[in-house]
Amino acid sequence: YSSLDNALIGWETLSNTYSKELCGLLALTEKVTVNNRQFFSLRAGGFETKDMADIACTQLTNKNQYCRSIRFTGDKLP
Repeated sequence: YSSLDNALIGWETLSNTYSKELCGLLALTEKVTVNNRQFFSLRAGGFETKDMADIACTQLTNKNQYCRSIRFTGDKLP
């Protein structure tokens, strides 16, 4: 996301749209640089295992929502 505010809106939208898959998860943002531009990568986590994260990603991907299982790091959303 191009701003922290957009990441927050994104999380609200995603957690409403995919409430079953994202229920009970925490949202973090991590600053990333792509092509010399700064973005906020939105990350949902709190899974007990990587396998559980992979299963959730598969469920989201099957619903045409981008998801990638990565290390859960970053700053908590306000």
